[in-house]
Amino acid sequence: MKDKFEQLSIEFNKLVEMNGVRFCIDIIQNYCNKHNLQGPDGIAGLLDYIKVVYDRKQLNSDNASVVKSFGETAYLFWALEKLGRSDLIDAVAKQMQSGWDFGETRGYKNEEANYFRSFEIELNVGLRLLEYNLDIKAGDEGEPDYIISSPELVLEVKAPGSKKGLFKCIIKAVKQIEKYGIKGVVVVVLDHIVSRNIIRNPAVNLDAEIVDLICSALPTDDKYSTIGVIVEWVDWEECENGSIVQAIMPASKKNIHNEELMELIIEAELRKDSEKPKIIFYESQNYFPYDCYKLEDIDPSSDGGQFYEKYLNKL
Repeated sequence: MKDKFEQLSIEFNKLVEMNGVRFCIDIIQNYCNKHNLQGPDGIAGLLDYIKVVYDRKQLNSDNASVVKSFGETAYLFWALEKLGRSDLIDAVAKQMQSGWDFGETRGYKNEEANYFRSFEIELNVGLRLLEYNLDIKAGDEGEPDYIISSPELVLEVKAPGSKKGLFKCIIKAVKQIEKYGIKGVVVVVLDHIVSRNIIRNPAVNLDAEIVDLICSALPTDDKYSTIGVIVEWVDWEECENGSIVQAIMPASKKNIHNEELMELIIEAELRKDSEKPKIIFYESQNYFPYDCYKLEDIDPSSDGGQFYEKYLNKL
């Protein structure tokens, strides 16, 4: 399957070489027209901005990252359409309209995430799952982002912008997975956090403090369906080999079936020439007390935020 996707990438790049940025603009314009997306925010706002840059020939170092993000999004839309999986794009149409900031990641101020970039990342993960030949569908509102039919597994994708946001978004992901009721993995993309220099030595491994924070947000009892977190990030200044992937599971969740499910997603997320990381089995000193709440009553922002401030803000 990977050869097929490599050919898609080559074909797209040739079309861009032939038609320039206008080819990408037309892809996004057609998408916005289809879903009646307009206004200054999200994908429609990004489209309007790129049109101005293109028409006035104002591409420079200040907006290069925005243009790159636009091109990456255009490729995702184009590739998914070519694969007959526009349903994955349609599933995030309304959410993409609400994305309020599409700028360079160092400028992100929201501790939870940047909405537009989060959904762009979500589509990127979906494309890689297809590349790995997994049968997926997009979850409905309130459900995990991706539902895999064989093996039965759900994925929730998050892209936080701070340590506190990381903790809260994992709790939110756990709620979504547990509500669905089958085994699930949280995929966390840390590009925003790395870009803001919150993680030390990002070209190597996660700090032990970050691993502890992630594990603290996970339920440990076997009655819970969430089995672990797969973390991915790129240090654009230091890392020349693309994404770095690490997998984290509570030690209490260690069993052959859970490990096989985690390894499946690890392999789907990795570049084909990357070394497969070992799963980190970890025991935290402070776990969020899921058993003290009814799952539906947990407020990730309030309850998670209070727990973070009390036990984890030293990180």
